Amino acid sequence: MIANWAKAVDILDKRENILKMIQALLSSPCLPQDSEEELIQNKYDRIIRFRSVTNMILVGTTVGLTVIESYFCDLPFQKLAYNAWYPMNLSIYTNYLLAWIHQSIAHIYGALISADYDTFVSGFMLQSCAKFDILNYRLSNICRKIQSNVMKSGYDNKSECTEKMLVEYSSMFSRFTNDTFSSIILFQFSVSTGAICVTVYSLSQIPVSHPYFPVLMIYLACMLVQLFLYCYAGTEVTLKSADVAEAIYCNVDWWTTSIGVQKKLLFMMLRSTDLVTYTCGKIFDLSIESYKNVIKLSYSTFNVLQQS
Repeated sequence: MIANWAKAVDILDKRENILKMIQALLSSPCLPQDSEEELIQNKYDRIIRFRSVTNMILVGTTVGLTVIESYFCDLPFQKLAYNAWYPMNLSIYTNYLLAWIHQSIAHIYGALISADYDTFVSGFMLQSCAKFDILNYRLSNICRKIQSNVMKSGYDNKSECTEKMLVEYSSMFSRFTNDTFSSIILFQFSVSTGAICVTVYSLSQIPVSHPYFPVLMIYLACMLVQLFLYCYAGTEVTLKSADVAEAIYCNVDWWTTSIGVQKKLLFMMLRSTDLVTYTCGKIFDLSIESYKNVIKLSYSTFNVLQQS
């Protein structure tokens, strides 16, 4: 619940930065300029929507099973799911029922806040991938645009300026997103790593037939997916940013352009060698490798707990 509270506070605190990022996505040169670019943008919008719905279904199932399990296992014995102090006598069934409802609603709201935040941040990260794909598409057509501009009105460097701006915008947008959410992602990783350790340890201490076992299993899956969303999206952004230099060299007929255009393309290639990486509190990169290391750390901690 502390992590969920921190996410809600972070969204409110970073509201201006979030509005700036949304405005950047809705302004030139990030906006799609033709039907092909719209297809690229729509593809990533569908991916974001699918991951959001899948994560919400998983979180909703976890919360639903937790509340149902508490209804059948805690309610008949007047036990609360979480130890808490209430300014009333909980031995009275009506007071206990109000406390149980309060905890259940708080659990549901906390889970929804956490799921929304995770898909919100990872969605912004995938928007960076969309812009890099659009950039690669524009680069593949840059020579045709330059030749068309030359034939119409002499030399016009508008085309390569647009692509150069998109290189800068894509990198700046990714870094701005990273600076906005990096600290809370670090906090989330710290909490989730501990939660994974405790959940695995609890699973090892109870039989499969125990009513808590399926709840703990799906909660563990929820924690793993939560971290995977960040790490997988971070890996995708890094790989897409690495494709820019290759797209310029392999997909652009740069040898048919003037020396001035070739110099600008070379500058964009050099600029794109500085790969875009999302970090977790500027301590480690968000990547599949980092995800594997977190799982290994959780397993090592589990072994320590089990042996002690």
